[in-house]
Amino acid sequence: MFRIFGRQRGKRGRRLRAGAAGGIGAITLTAGLAWAAAPAAQAETAIYEVAFQTSTGNLSTVGTVSTQNHGAWNLPIMPGTRPSIDLNDGTSTVPGGWEVAYQDPTGQLITFGPGGVTHTGQNVAPGTSPSIGCFVAGGCVVAFQASTGHAMTLGDFDGLRDWGLMAPKTSPSIAALGLGLTGYEVAYQNTSGNLVTAGTFDNHGARELGMMAGTSPGITGLPSGGYEVAFQANTGQVWTVGADNHNAWNPANTTAIGTSPSIG
Repeated sequence: MFRIFGRQRGKRGRRLRAGAAGGIGAITLTAGLAWAAAPAAQAETAIYEVAFQTSTGNLSTVGTVSTQNHGAWNLPIMPGTRPSIDLNDGTSTVPGGWEVAYQDPTGQLITFGPGGVTHTGQNVAPGTSPSIGCFVAGGCVVAFQASTGHAMTLGDFDGLRDWGLMAPKTSPSIAALGLGLTGYEVAYQNTSGNLVTAGTFDNHGARELGMMAGTSPGITGLPSGGYEVAFQANTGQVWTVGADNHNAWNPANTTAIGTSPSIG
């Protein structure tokens, strides 16, 4: 089991491969995100990697494994957006490591991992950020708001899929589900201001749950194979919905207007 951003994950898979459905050939860079096993005593608590945009506008990855504490890569990110990262164990033929998805300054969706950088050929809506998840059985999938305003997913499991229109300037979140399965769930705000959850196992569609304008939901996969979503409701409260149907938390738990929660 490995912990990513405070979430235990016992799963991961291969990277978005060149020639896979929906994929574009990779341009290989010098490897630097190759995952190295930590001592057993640290395995539950000390394995993580952080991806962020530096003050110079480049992608940086730093973490607890010294071989991955690279610092700044020469990979520029669109200002005002953020990268997403998930652990990719790899296969016998594809190297393992951390896989990153981000929007570059030209507005294109890029993935980057130990196998190099992949220009997907997909255009991302201005001011939005992609989200990436990887599977136990192998493969990764990225959710993003396309330049058309649609919520899209791209991966070597089921290629490129369109899930519907999104609210402008908001970003989707994605989670890989279950142990050994290749399903995923996407959460986003639609143009009507409602939360949408859709994916390979639970295509719920639009829920009658209004979100605060301009905010984005967070989603996490559960060990049972289900998922849980956190979002700011149009009342300003933090809500969760999913496997436990918890819904609204204490009314005192209001969030700052225009901000988005995260769940793990």
